[in-house]
Amino acid sequence: MIKFKHVLQGLFFVLLSLYFKASATETGFMKVQIAEPYIELHTGHGRGYPIFYVAENQEWITIIKQHTNWYLVLLENGKKGWVTQEALAQTLDQNGETLVLSHTDQKGFSQRQFEFATTAGVLEGASSLGVSAAWQFTANLALELQYTEALGNVSENKITSIALTHQAFPHWRFSPYVSLGAGIINTKPRSPLIGHSDENRKSDTLAAAVGVKTYLMRNFVLTLEYKNYRALTTRDNTEELEEWKAGFAVFF
Repeated sequence: MIKFKHVLQGLFFVLLSLYFKASATETGFMKVQIAEPYIELHTGHGRGYPIFYVAENQEWITIIKQHTNWYLVLLENGKKGWVTQEALAQTLDQNGETLVLSHTDQKGFSQRQFEFATTAGVLEGASSLGVSAAWQFTANLALELQYTEALGNVSENKITSIALTHQAFPHWRFSPYVSLGAGIINTKPRSPLIGHSDENRKSDTLAAAVGVKTYLMRNFVLTLEYKNYRALTTRDNTEELEEWKAGFAVFF
């Protein structure tokens, strides 16, 4: 039987591979005509790369591929270089209409409605993997369902929770947030210790977290988070757990 942690690992690496694949997406070799007086071609995909050629008005160029907000284009004279997304937005398609580039930018990040994420981290010295789904019901507030598994030498923890997340500056590229939540933690001992019960335990838990969401490109976000759990055990005491984690998210 495939363990759920293997599913989480698969989701994490699939999301990671989708991000790197999207960073250099093929466009289907679209042909457009320059409508502005000129377009500057750079030797690489960034403003730090020098301009080596200027294509003039009415010239036709072929879009080869995209890398973030830069596009590799081929001119009819055989020259090939990188142009900005802003420059391509001023070109005309083969029907004589202004080119419409399908993309999601940072503004889309601040206006997202749904977000799905996978995370990896450390929970009390044990490796943890998690998955979450969030509904952004206002610009600043989101309701999030979370599931985390942590496998250590002493015990295995499975945490299911719901949290309310507040993002004070959703329009920032590096956007900090805080989160408060509650849920259930299932603890299964792996190697009984002297003075400790070897029975499975289920405890209510409260959690508080701080973190930052970083918009990367298109629909991709990098998350970094610290979370503190307070498990309300049946032993009339409270156990504290700490988790550090990072993850990739896609939003819609």
